[in-house]
Amino acid sequence: MVAVPPEAMRARRRPLALLATWGLELAWSLVVATPGHAWARAAWGAHPDGDAVLWTPGGGDLLAWLADEGAGRVVAVRTTVALVALGIVLAQAPLGALLASLAFGRGDAGRRPLGAALAAGYAMRAFVPLGSLFVIASVLQGVALVTFGLSGAALEGALAGRLGDGGAFTLRVVVSALGVVIAGAIGAVVDVGRAAAVQAVVGADAATTDEDAEVAAALRVGRPSPIVLGLRTIWASRGKALRAALFAWAWRAALGLALVGLGAAAADALGGRAGSALAALVLAHQAVVLGRTALRASWLARASALAARALPAR
Repeated sequence: MVAVPPEAMRARRRPLALLATWGLELAWSLVVATPGHAWARAAWGAHPDGDAVLWTPGGGDLLAWLADEGAGRVVAVRTTVALVALGIVLAQAPLGALLASLAFGRGDAGRRPLGAALAAGYAMRAFVPLGSLFVIASVLQGVALVTFGLSGAALEGALAGRLGDGGAFTLRVVVSALGVVIAGAIGAVVDVGRAAAVQAVVGADAATTDEDAEVAAALRVGRPSPIVLGLRTIWASRGKALRAALFAWAWRAALGLALVGLGAAAADALGGRAGSALAALVLAHQAVVLGRTALRASWLARASALAARALPAR
């Protein structure tokens, strides 16, 4: 096992890892959708038109169904929220496997992939550092969203008389949107730390694979934890390199949002019909998901390269 040179870290060189990530996301999304599907089937299964009535213009039946105070909605919502929360926690494992696959390989210059079993093993070892950095990022992102959200509301109230209700509301939306962008940038910066944490876990094993037990033990003495190394790498990668990386994240994020817009347009054009229209909608939806997964993997490859250059000892 060898480290991939930073300039050679590309998501397109690990297509199987990308497809595996997409497949895991698809499988878990089906699990998350199960409670909602069961609720809809119980509510509309006996209707002659099935759930097609939920697509009628005006959305009267859809709104009436969603406003239902019955036990079905309570169970479906609670179960879905629990599954989403569990999925966020479990998502650290495939993330770790993908980061390990992007930064390490076998053969000359790591051109051959690690393999599923090896990548999964490293993902399990990096699970706690990745989870810890995720919590740090979530707290910072929450602070940014709350701060800008409250600031936007305060500005709307203070300037409503001067700008008018419409202008003040637009200002609030702009300020709140800025908070969303900053929260996304925080997540991107922490991705560099996550990549460094995984490289620290995998690199420590690679560095001691051919050493005897005494030398391996000596190498591990005094080594900072992967969490600490991740935070140090974020600090070490600040400046021009990080700004360039954030630009790379920004255009990928914008393209991902554009894909969501295209998916929404496809759903509006094809939704509510069975047969070939439904099949086309499913394909369009999964094309959007796969495209966003590829963009995410592309960004993680860029973050891994930045972490590799900034990590003190890889």
